Amino acid sequence: MALDLSASDVSIAQQKQAAMSYIQADIEKLLLADESVDLCFSHLAIQWCSNLSIPLNE
Repeated sequence: MALDLSASDVSIAQQKQAAMSYIQADIEKLLLADESVDLCFSHLAIQWCSNLSIPLNE
């Protein structure tokens, strides 16, 4: 799963076939089902969060 706030970055990931699914979303407002992700990797994302506890708890 590739997730990004930027629609253009999600599109780039799709073009590169970087994942099996693609989602444009805000890391502080994820609409993923509970317990649907086992492992998360963040690259240049969490430092932009205004409330770090939200994505970490998610």
